[in-house]
Amino acid sequence: MSTIQVTERARQELLQFREDEHGRVCVRFYLEMEGG
Repeated sequence: MSTIQVTERARQELLQFREDEHGRVCVRFYLEMEGG
């Protein structure tokens, strides 16, 4: 994975995280799926 892809993904995740409480839960769920 290139640095550009990592940055793009991080930005999208931050945007979702900042949306609202629901977005925060979605990001947390996504990160748990990625890690597990």
